[in-house]
Amino acid sequence: MSTRRKSIVLNIAEKCKRHESRIMIAITMIFVAIISFVGGMMTHSALATTPLVVEYDAACVQYTQERRLQKRQPEQIQDKQSVTAQIKTKNNSARQTKGQCMYVGSKRSTKYYPPTCRFAKRIAPENLRCFTSDEDARAKGYVRSRAC
Repeated sequence: MSTRRKSIVLNIAEKCKRHESRIMIAITMIFVAIISFVGGMMTHSALATTPLVVEYDAACVQYTQERRLQKRQPEQIQDKQSVTAQIKTKNNSARQTKGQCMYVGSKRSTKYYPPTCRFAKRIAPENLRCFTSDEDARAKGYVRSRAC
């Protein structure tokens, strides 16, 4: 080795001896961080479960629908019983309609779905359109959703 390289190596060795405790602490912290990260990843994969599913109580859904109706039509609603009757009528007619249709679509979009599709279940009863076939939906300007 050349004398210049020897002096550089000796200089580095001298600095390492002077700061040996600091270097060891830094290396130890890095190893602890790596071990903690790997341990956390292994624990996460072992504890991975199905996603949380939120189910609404029927009373909660009915209350929400009552509130929506009250906000939309305050002058037409006189008491809670009339609101409940309106909601039950809309829900029953929507279920019957979806059950009788081959495909359903919304008045607010140009896509249509099978009635069992998760997106079809989100369509509000007042926006529901019923189609008897693919041709019927296409003739009315709708496009089949690729999601379902």
